[in-house]
Amino acid sequence: MSKGAKNHHLKSNVNEFLNNKRNIEALTNVIDSFKNALEKQIPLTTVILSCETIFVELLRSHDMTIHIKSLQGKENSPENNYKQFLQERYIETFNLIIECLGSDKTSDAHQALTTCMKFIAIEGTNPLESHDNHQTEFPIVHLNKVISKLLLSHRIMKNVIVKLSEYTMFDDFCYFVWKLLLKNLIPTTKNDLNNEFIQNYLELLNVLIPASPNNNQKYAEQDDDDEKRFLCKVVKFDEQLLRKNVNKIWNFIVQWPHNDVTQRQLLVLLLEKVLVHLEKPALLTDYLMDTLDVGGQVSLLALQGIFILIHKYNMSYPNIYEKLYAMFEPEIFHMKFKPRLFHLADIFLSSTYLPETLVAAFAKRLARLSLVAPPQDIIIILFFIGNLIIRHPGLKRLICDAANGGHEISNDPFLMDECDPNKSFALQSSLWEIQLLKSHMLPYISQTAKNITSQPLPNREWDLGEYLEVKENDLFDQEISKKAKEYALTFERPMTETKNQHSAMSKYWKF
Repeated sequence: MSKGAKNHHLKSNVNEFLNNKRNIEALTNVIDSFKNALEKQIPLTTVILSCETIFVELLRSHDMTIHIKSLQGKENSPENNYKQFLQERYIETFNLIIECLGSDKTSDAHQALTTCMKFIAIEGTNPLESHDNHQTEFPIVHLNKVISKLLLSHRIMKNVIVKLSEYTMFDDFCYFVWKLLLKNLIPTTKNDLNNEFIQNYLELLNVLIPASPNNNQKYAEQDDDDEKRFLCKVVKFDEQLLRKNVNKIWNFIVQWPHNDVTQRQLLVLLLEKVLVHLEKPALLTDYLMDTLDVGGQVSLLALQGIFILIHKYNMSYPNIYEKLYAMFEPEIFHMKFKPRLFHLADIFLSSTYLPETLVAAFAKRLARLSLVAPPQDIIIILFFIGNLIIRHPGLKRLICDAANGGHEISNDPFLMDECDPNKSFALQSSLWEIQLLKSHMLPYISQTAKNITSQPLPNREWDLGEYLEVKENDLFDQEISKKAKEYALTFERPMTETKNQHSAMSKYWKF
């Protein structure tokens, strides 16, 4: 059967059931088509929408709702038995849709999530069982299935979890997701954890937690229209409850076994979402200091966390400048977070009260790295060093020494491998590396190096932020867009064809 014929047959079964809700055969055919599509791994969106059409109608029309009278229980009648049958098919279909969340095709997975959430919203206001003392209940069992599938999958479910962010505007959704995360979905032992679970869990937290309390405006903006705040049940979910949940969960996830990927993901989550909600940020001290020794991007993210604690919470850290100094290695030029490192270093070294010995060591180390740096990074380094010299005029003698010949390269006293910047003998050295860059093949770099070594330097610092995101292609485009001075190639203006005695035409031809 062709694809078009299958879709026509499926649509026909849907219409037959909606026209006659006692047509069990038509309903069974639709569910069987769903199972067949799952087994053969063919596109699932059509069958998902077909099932959605059927069961949304059954929920809204209360054709599956069984009324339970107080103190009497569920009545055993043919009508209730058929409704029980429909409920079983509904649960069976819901479980099939849950399986579609792990589909390789993103559109199928997104449609499966949309349908699941639609079922949850409608079932919340149109429950499968109604009581005399009717109270709206959130279908937490179905939500648990959705969240469990996203977290316990053996693959990274980021594309589906991001789609889930569309529902974080609803208080009841957030309330019950946090409840599930806290009570049901945290493994009891570390042996139950795997990298996929941790990544999916952190991604879900990234979706649920607002970037800052000020960004979470829904509590204040929607007071006049409360219905828009809830998916199906009125519950209170405010900033205080969010903070309480974040603190509880952070104490769990920080103790999980992390690899480099999940460690970076955890630190990004901490910096962008979690830190502003923590009740005792000082407890992060040991974690950040330990993470600072890991190296690479992880250390850089930990450094940013330390900076936030120093800046906002007046905390002090020993040997922080030694840690920062050690991060400047040739590998930084290939790191994703390279601009962040230069930005943080610029802030850490912004004080004019820092010892010149320390600042000179940073300037000298960066100058040495400029010899192996890509062109776009040389620009950053030159302006960085220029700003350091403007803040600490005493460092100008490094340039003066270099301009006057200074030390021979083989006799440079600077110790590049010294971990302590105060023991690197940077002040006894000179910035001969910048003198070399004045002869760089790229005119923009050579001119910048000349500006750094020129006397006097400008009073205002260069804005480093303008150069942190510059790419190599940007430098190339900048060079080719320049208008060069045009030079005449013929030094004697020809007046006639035979006038110029030195031309090849006059030498070999006679007119």
